Formats: sequence, C-alpha cells, structure tokens
Amino acid sequence: MNFLQKNILNIEKNLATKILTCKNHKKPIGNKLFLENIQNNYSNHPILFIYGIGEYILELFKNENLKYIIIFEDDLEIVYHILQNNDFSNFLKNNQLIIYHTQDFHLSNAKMMFLSQNILFYHEIFTLFSFKKTHFSQYIENTCIQALEHIKNAMHSSSSCLEGLEFFTKNLYPMLTNPSTKELLTKHQSKSKNAIIVASGPSLIKQLPLLKQIQNKVTIFCADGSYTILHQHNIKPDYIGCIEKSIDSNVFFKDYYEDNNAIFLLTDTTNPSIIQTLQDHQKNIIITLASSNFNHSFKLDDYGYTDTKFSSVANYLYHFAIGLGYTNIILIGQDLAYDKNLNSHPKEFLLGEKTDTHRYEPIKTLAYGGKEEVYTHCVWELYKKAYEEDIQNNKHLITTYNATEGGARIEGSIEKSFKELCDEILNKQNTNKNFPSVSLSNDYKKYILSTISTLQNHIQINQIFASQCELILTKLNPIIEQINFIANNYTLEDALKQLDHVQINLAQEYIKTFKSLLFSQKNWESMSDILYTLIFANEPNFIKLQSLKTQNDQEKLVNTLSYIINHKRYIKEVIDILYQQRMILERALADIEQKNNQGNPNE
Repeated sequence: MNFLQKNILNIEKNLATKILTCKNHKKPIGNKLFLENIQNNYSNHPILFIYGIGEYILELFKNENLKYIIIFEDDLEIVYHILQNNDFSNFLKNNQLIIYHTQDFHLSNAKMMFLSQNILFYHEIFTLFSFKKTHFSQYIENTCIQALEHIKNAMHSSSSCLEGLEFFTKNLYPMLTNPSTKELLTKHQSKSKNAIIVASGPSLIKQLPLLKQIQNKVTIFCADGSYTILHQHNIKPDYIGCIEKSIDSNVFFKDYYEDNNAIFLLTDTTNPSIIQTLQDHQKNIIITLASSNFNHSFKLDDYGYTDTKFSSVANYLYHFAIGLGYTNIILIGQDLAYDKNLNSHPKEFLLGEKTDTHRYEPIKTLAYGGKEEVYTHCVWELYKKAYEEDIQNNKHLITTYNATEGGARIEGSIEKSFKELCDEILNKQNTNKNFPSVSLSNDYKKYILSTISTLQNHIQINQIFASQCELILTKLNPIIEQINFIANNYTLEDALKQLDHVQINLAQEYIKTFKSLLFSQKNWESMSDILYTLIFANEPNFIKLQSLKTQNDQEKLVNTLSYIINHKRYIKEVIDILYQQRMILERALADIEQKNNQGNPNE
C-alpha cells in the first residue's frame, strides 16, 4: 500500500475527529476568538453554518475558499442592526450569504436549504458553529441532521434510477395520449367539501361497513392496495392512486371491475406494466411527472408535477384532494404502524398481511390517541412526517381528520372516530359526484412533437458532454499514471521531489473543466436522477478531502494527489452513466416516433 492509498483510507477517520472537535466546541466566544477558531481550523471549508449573526461576516469572506455562509438567528433586531451597519449586498444578491430566522425554521425549510444551490453536496462537512449562546442552536442542529437523514433515505441507487428513467420514457407516450392533470383539476373542482383517503393499514377493515353506507355522500380516494379490498366490500372509489415501481403491484389491477367513471392517478415512474393493464381494461388514467430538472426541461406543465421522494401513494392522493378543492379530508386505514400482531396490512391485502413486517427494523412512535406507543419503521416515519408537513402548510385551507382509530398519531390531524365524522359531517352534506368526463387535449400532437424534439436535444447534449469527458480523461491518464508510478516506487519524501508540479497543476485545471461541464446549466438540465445520484455519491467526499486542515505543504500535496487520482474513476463512471442514459433516450425516441407515425393514441 503506497502513501496515497493510506491517505485515502485515513480521510474519513481524520474528518470524523475534526467534526467531533467542532461539535464539542459549543461555548459562545467573542468576535475575535470566533474568527481565530474558524480561520485557524476551517480555512479550507467552502461553506460555514453559523448560529448567530455578527460583524465577522466580511472578515470570513476574505477567504477565497469560502463560497457560502448560512446563518441562523433568533433576534430579528440584531439582524436588522447588522445589515444596516454593514454592506453585505453583493453576498446576499449572489446567495453567498443566507440568513434564516430560527423561529420559522422547520424540517421542510431544512430540506429545502440542502436541496437548493447544491448545498446538499456539503453534507459531509456539516456542523453548526455557535457564535452566541442559545438553547435554539441544538434544535437547529437536530433539525438539519434530521433533514439530511430524510434526504439520504429518499435517495435511490444507480440501478433504481436507471429503472426510473426507463419507466419515465416508456410512460411518456401514454401520458401524452391521455387527459392531463390540468384537465382534471379544471373539470373536477370539488362541488362539496368532503373527501376520504383510504390507505391499506391493518385498521382499515373495521371502517368499511360505514364507508359502504356513506360512499355516495363523499368523494373516495384510495391507494392501490385498497382498491381490491373496497370492491370486495361493494365500495366504488372515485380516484385510485398508484406510484409503485414494483411489478408486484400489478396484482391490484389484474381483475376487471365495473367502475368506468373512476380515474386512476399515476406517476411517470409507475411500472409501465401497471399502466398497460389499466389501458387494457380501458380505464381512465392520468399520469403526472416527478418534479426534477430533467422532467421540467420537457415543458409539459399541463400534466403536472409531484414529489414522491418522501411520500406514499396516500400522501400523493392527499395533494390531489387539496388541488381539487376539498376542505375536509378524512384519513382511514392510515395506520403507518404495525398492529398488535406485527401485521403491516389487513389479511385481505393481496400481497399479504405481513408484507412490511420483516422489511425494516421496528421502531417505536406515539400511538393514535397520544397515550401509548406503537411499532412503526423508518419509511412509515417518512410518510408520517410528510403528512405532518402538508397538514401544517395547509391548515389555513384544509381540516384533516384522522379516523383510522389505530396505528400512529399524525400530528396536526384531528383524531375522531369514523362514526362521529359520519354523523357530524358526512351525513349532513350532499356530494355531487357527477363530474364531467375528462378528455384528451386537442394539443396532444403538439406535445408529442415537442417531446420528440426535447429527446433529440438531450441525446445531442449527452453525446457532446460524454465526448468532452472522454477528452479530459485522455489528458488526465498520463499524469495519473506518472503519479501512481512515483507513489509505488519511491518513499514519500523522495516521491514528492520527483513529482512534476506543472503536470499536477495541469491535472487540476482539467478537473476544474470537468466540474464546470458537470454543473453547467445545460448539462444539469439534461441529467436524469441517475447522474445526480452518482454526483451525490462522489462530490461530498471530494469536498471533504479538500476541506481537511493540512499542517504543512507535504500534507497539502498528498491530499491534492489523492484528489486527482480519484477523479479518474469518477469521470469514467460519469461517461458510463451518460452512455446508459443515452441508450434509454434513443430507444424512447424511436418508440415515440414509431407510435406517432402510426397515429393511434390508444396503441
């Protein structure tokens, strides 16, 4: 093992020690001591998260390595005073200085913070520096850590992202040749207040006799797993949601039911086999797009965008219920927890009552009613948090009732028995369920042609970007080979003397060019989630390496060499991903062109 390999192995250990040191530094310190600590120990950090605003800002930004300062402050008067007496206008204008008021900072703000401006790439060096003493700092730190955990849990593997891109491209034509989300929202705006979202938790069955009685007085949204269960109890839902990539979920739709007025709400990453089954049954389907730079580049806004990274199909339906104008939304079967026998679903659930029982480690959470605890798991916790955020953000418009009468407590919802809600709300109001039918847009051919053009453009950008990466790799290879030869054949001290510093500087310039291409707006918009996942797996580690404090020029040089040689693997991975993405896009282009030439939108 040469000195470079040892250095790579020690990077994480060294960083962990530095972060621990920083996290233990909680005492409030004066402006001078605070600056000295940052300048002496964190001068290589491109971003700083600081609790408490101060006049240290201008001094810190004199460091050319520093790109961003994110400040959390609980006293608005201090913020006003500092901004009035110091000129931070350029930093604020360029989003280099970002200030959050701590009283308004919640989990959703934290997630948005990390997901904007590529702040997520700095997660490996996240730590909160305290400029002043306050009890709020621990809350901010915990909220940020929780947000990072949520984001990491929602990140997909490269293989999963490839599958998602494949599904997206296969679902483009069915999406464009069926009614749009805009059409649905225009024609189906609620004429009543009440909607029920039916999930498939183990508590569901006990609510079905009442639901059957009042089904004509309320609009019913149901999750895919509840669809067959409702029909077995002679209940016809109005909207059925499915966001599942798994082919297993096709079992919910293989049997035909007479519900030709129902609308199936799907996403572009729903398994194409499920969509084909529904089309074979001649069901009404609407497909929405996942929200991403890549998808937005197609400019298919009429079909709508949704973010299901932290959500279940029931969360997805909740958004539709809000969009359609319902103001009383009732949840049933939304346990988000195991029952007392550790069943994850009712016995009528077609994939089995223990589908999730052994999939995740059980953890405890507050139970419905707020007096006990029940067992849930990490993914259900994400769904629960998504509900709680949505309820909080829409509480001025929507009243959310949880009539599950079991499972986990969803904070912000009003817990009431289903019978009480039927007596107090549902039986007293009539629901007009005679909505006009939704139809295919007259502009669908225009959208198909624009999609073909966008696919052609992405393929061309992909080819150019891949060629540029290959050229950079060709130029880097001989320099990296020379570095590896010297590292393998000389001691550390002699090796550092043998190195050609002109070539090292040249390699760094090649890598800068690669990064500039990687993050250019044009290339960024043409990237699918799979490339973003690859970048997220690599960039934080390179940032971590560059952020380490070096004691001398020798340590700095070793870090630089490690940085260079690891980019060979990284660039090769990017080229490979670009090739795989291009193959998928070319197949999609050929398929859509062929179907468009046939002129049959139902094929």
